[in-house]
Amino acid sequence: MRPELLALRLLNNELLNRLKRASLRERKAQTQFLIYLAEVDRRQLYAIEGYSSLFRMVTELLGYSESSALKRIQVARAARRFPQIYDLLSEGKVSLSVLSLLCPYLKLENVDTLLNVDTLLKEAQGKSVRAMEKVLVSYFPKEEVKDRVRRALSPLSVDRVSVQFTANQEFCDKLEKAKALLSHRYPQGKLSDILGEALNTLIHEREPKAAKRKSQSAPRELNPQSRHIPRRIQAEVWERDRGRCVYVSRSGRQCGEKAFLQFDHRFPWALGGEHSTSNVRLLCATHNKLAAQDIFGTHFWSIDNNRERDIKP
Repeated sequence: MRPELLALRLLNNELLNRLKRASLRERKAQTQFLIYLAEVDRRQLYAIEGYSSLFRMVTELLGYSESSALKRIQVARAARRFPQIYDLLSEGKVSLSVLSLLCPYLKLENVDTLLNVDTLLKEAQGKSVRAMEKVLVSYFPKEEVKDRVRRALSPLSVDRVSVQFTANQEFCDKLEKAKALLSHRYPQGKLSDILGEALNTLIHEREPKAAKRKSQSAPRELNPQSRHIPRRIQAEVWERDRGRCVYVSRSGRQCGEKAFLQFDHRFPWALGGEHSTSNVRLLCATHNKLAAQDIFGTHFWSIDNNRERDIKP
């Protein structure tokens, strides 16, 4: 019989008892999920499986929403350092939402202080998110908010989104000047047109493909003693790899990350690898780190975490 039909036949007391038992199972399953998630994170299995971050694995492979994924990752990482979190969550003394709110304040350096981790976790028990926010403000008063960009993207249709952000006066002055300069081309002065023009210019100037065109007119000899990868080779690799991380997992999944890309030598430059299009590839920071660990060992990254230069053409 379908579960929802079975529930209709239950008496009130039995329904409440089953609800309580289901709640207990749910908490235990949630705790077990976080334990597994923390271990996946520790082993960097997300990278091995072709994801540039644990967040991408949880959202893309497991189908969690962005906010749900962030909460679970925060709590899982905190629970690795402070295992008592597992018991509190499993017993229903603290909710996942409250724990995610508390996580930024759970630090190892607070263990021996008056305001230690145990104190904060005790304060969190039985509290709602709103109540916990008040507790945290009493312990950690908020500083004056500095100027920063905050962007919200809201879909309006299939190919249109709403973009909002905060800017300082200097930005506004430059924007007004740009609108004036482009007034003949964009008489309506739409910000999407003005900023789009600026972004096109930036991408044209900074993308490695532009460097390739410039280098063709004045070729330079390669310096095998220099760690710097020539811009011509960077441009060719960028075009070949389509501006994406080319790491492929054993299951055949390509990472495809487009942010925080780095040029990586297949055969390491430190071991005599050459600067050539066949030896250089694009990897995201996560998979560049994984490649370094595979060759040099897990201790290597802490010694030299700038083995390959970030893309800053």
